[in-house]
Amino acid sequence: MNYIKELNAFRNFLLTNQLSVGAISLWHTLMSLANATGWKKRFNAPSQTLCQLSGLSRQGVLDARNSLVAHGLIRCESGQNGRAPVFEMISLVKEPEDGQTRNTRQATVDTSLDRLPDRPLDRSLDTSQDRLPDRPLDRSLDTSQDRLPDQPLDTLLDQSPDNILTIPKQKQYEKEEDEAHAELIAIYEQNIGSLPPLLCKELLTWEKRLGKEIVIEAIRIAMKHSGRTFRYLETILTEWEQAGIKTVAAVFSYEKQKSEKGTSFQKQQRKTVTIFDALRKEAAGR
Repeated sequence: MNYIKELNAFRNFLLTNQLSVGAISLWHTLMSLANATGWKKRFNAPSQTLCQLSGLSRQGVLDARNSLVAHGLIRCESGQNGRAPVFEMISLVKEPEDGQTRNTRQATVDTSLDRLPDRPLDRSLDTSQDRLPDRPLDRSLDTSQDRLPDQPLDTLLDQSPDNILTIPKQKQYEKEEDEAHAELIAIYEQNIGSLPPLLCKELLTWEKRLGKEIVIEAIRIAMKHSGRTFRYLETILTEWEQAGIKTVAAVFSYEKQKSEKGTSFQKQQRKTVTIFDALRKEAAGR
């Protein structure tokens, strides 16, 4: 097949035939894979690869494939023994008959004689010999054959799902970060209550400032003291931030010291009350 001619023929096909956007996308995807294989007549193409390259869902690929088969643009057979489906592209390019080609060339020669009578026929018609190398047209257009290894398509395309396409590191990082945010919001709502969208942003801001583990510890302490508002949680986080707390271990140490100070203050209060009670009793006895 000639890639450029097939693209032009498919464009002309769409002028008189109606195809869905998914079917058009799948045709271009299959044609590019056929080109990658060196124009093998039949080739395997895993569904996951087609989904990734065409941007369609599995059901979308199936619907588009059925549409292309119905319009006579491709042939498809289900894969056997766990292998991917087998596809065959049906050419849309109609090559002229040999007689028509000769007649067209003869007409070109005859016309050129009328326009250029003073120049030799061979030099006026065949000027490409000085500039272009003597190579087949398909090789000049399909340069991908010079780059691809000579190996079966199955080893090139029919790979395990983990190796077909690798997610870029940046997208993988963003995905993991979104999952971590969702987990923190879920912990808050399971233990304290519903969190409006604006407060979700505030909670994630605290996560960036102090860290996820510290925010979770603040949620635990708020729940322990029956704090059921975001304001209560924010008060705890503000206090820790002002105290310069950076780790969960520092949280435990800080809360332990605060608890000991509170216990000492309560003992002092009870001692003071006891002295006043004794004085009141002594005055009453008099």
